[in-house]
Amino acid sequence: MLWIPPFLGAMTEGSDGRRLPVPNAVATFYAAGTSTLQAVYTTRDKTVGRANPYTSDDQGIWGAVHLDDALVYRIKVTDANGVTIADYDGVGGASAAVETVDAEAGASYAFVSGDLGHLVKRTHSSTMADTLPTAASVGNGWYTTTYNASSYAQAVTVVSAGTINGASSFTLQPGQWAKFVSDGSGYFTAPTPLATGKRLLASFDASGLNPATTTPCASLVKVEFGTNDVDVDVLDFDATTQEYAYGSLGFSDSYQAGSLEYRARWTVASGSAGETLTVGAQARCFGDDDAIDQAWGTAAEVSDAVIATGDEHVTAWTAITPANDGAGRKCRFRVYRKGSTGTHAADLRLTGIEFRGILNKSNDA
Repeated sequence: MLWIPPFLGAMTEGSDGRRLPVPNAVATFYAAGTSTLQAVYTTRDKTVGRANPYTSDDQGIWGAVHLDDALVYRIKVTDANGVTIADYDGVGGASAAVETVDAEAGASYAFVSGDLGHLVKRTHSSTMADTLPTAASVGNGWYTTTYNASSYAQAVTVVSAGTINGASSFTLQPGQWAKFVSDGSGYFTAPTPLATGKRLLASFDASGLNPATTTPCASLVKVEFGTNDVDVDVLDFDATTQEYAYGSLGFSDSYQAGSLEYRARWTVASGSAGETLTVGAQARCFGDDDAIDQAWGTAAEVSDAVIATGDEHVTAWTAITPANDGAGRKCRFRVYRKGSTGTHAADLRLTGIEFRGILNKSNDA
């Protein structure tokens, strides 16, 4: 495997702030965790050995160094006076090509030089605060990758007030991963787009919906909850006749087809706790030149129970597959209360409906 010489970190800062090679720097290749020399090579096929220790020239230039894929190395780099510039342990010929995944749980994790080339998978039951070693201690070219596998934010800082992209910290949201690369004085990274995980796409109050032409629900009514003068728009749905309201939303170009879910928000003006009812929805997507008068997709229904009159009720998220589902399309939907189903005999008062789905691109361009 090719060993990239600048990764050795034998760089220093010039008077103008530029990173400069260190003349006559010495790289020594040991077996991992030891001071026992281990073979390196000048050619990929390992037919020609490389001097070990290996010294850069008067301009700090290195020739190519190839590692044995079957071995794990410790690589120590010093200047011409023997002062340590960097000391990497746990560097494998194979592991440098394929990242090793390390699972680390807990509220905090301190990355170490041995995390070189590793992917650190982080989990915890709340927010996490992690630290990188100083860039100077690991040297130019050192890198590690982390993946936030939790449901909480992962904040990463550098010990001794070091910087990431020139800032004091970098935060990964759930589902993000980032590769941190050192240039010997600071770290640089860029987050990956959130390719997985559901996102709220749209939220409609009842005022954003309309009674259907055929078998409509009641017209929009403004209801005041009088003690604190809270006004809420509602659409009333009968307990026996299956009535409908409709609306539409636009899918972005980053929407992942097949991931749509909805939940309904509702209340009741009468009835008893525990009484049940069922809400349903159907949808169809439309692209350029699609005929509008086409069949709805298969209905998806969800049952819920009365908690108390005058309370906000929220159904569980329920998967729905619109007909002709796809990114960048108009999604028209209709919502209903399933007639003659459940034990709640009075009207359901729909206060709104929400949709969520997966976005799988970093932008909609």
